[in-house]
Amino acid sequence: MAISLIFASAALVSADTLVSINGFSFYTNSDGEAVIAGCDKSLTDIEIPDSLINAKVTEIANNAFWGNGSLKSVSFEKADGLHKIGSNAFCGCTAISSVALPYPVELGYGAFQGCTELESFSAAEGLTNIPVQAFNGCEKLCDVRLPDSLTSIDDYAFANCASLSTITIPASVTYISNDAFPDSPNVTIRCDYGSAAYTYAIENNITCSLLDPIDLGDANNDGVININDVTAIQRHVAEMQMLEGLLFIAADVTQNGKIEISDATTMQMYFAEYNITEPIGEKIVLKASDSNK
Repeated sequence: MAISLIFASAALVSADTLVSINGFSFYTNSDGEAVIAGCDKSLTDIEIPDSLINAKVTEIANNAFWGNGSLKSVSFEKADGLHKIGSNAFCGCTAISSVALPYPVELGYGAFQGCTELESFSAAEGLTNIPVQAFNGCEKLCDVRLPDSLTSIDDYAFANCASLSTITIPASVTYISNDAFPDSPNVTIRCDYGSAAYTYAIENNITCSLLDPIDLGDANNDGVININDVTAIQRHVAEMQMLEGLLFIAADVTQNGKIEISDATTMQMYFAEYNITEPIGEKIVLKASDSNK
């Protein structure tokens, strides 16, 4: 009987009138949609529902689960109408180890900051922005998968992420704050050559691994390292056919920022099986010193 009474009045529930059911507290907005404001602190594993008392769940409120150290897992699989996770919604949820967002959502600032056990994050197409401090202080975060719909990464988004070693940034991203990765010293950015992420990595002295790399020494990018690459280098030195961009980097086998006859000589020594120190044949990883190429 109590449930039916709540159901009958659900559309009248406001932000000042919380309803609790199935372990969740929520209110309805002006459109009659459910906004989750928290959960029973005794719960360790929760599944965000698609609806609460016939009100479609569309949002998780600001600060909804702030400091809830009991939460170990949160599933969003059923929440196909969820379109917003509010600011600091999961801030300080120190036991959550992974987050997977299967539907398009908007993240508020600091949405997952201070989730010190969080190791992985993935988001479906539709996410466009990683906001300010979204993952600040996620010390164990190491696996981040960003969708091709993403366009921007804001201040301190991945600050203090000591375990973040690799992050793939799609070519759709056109803006990355200069302070997106402070105190995350081990990060390597994987991206497309010439993308905004590529330029950002070079300009901010962050190691850059290319999504579609070529081998050091493959100066004509045909997938094979052979005498034709020596010829390409020689033609560049003779100014007969200049190599630019990624081909320039691949031809710079001595990795000194120039293409010289010594690069061709090094290649010839490589074919003759001399013991050389240059890592010919390895996939190219770029450093800030490559910014002039």
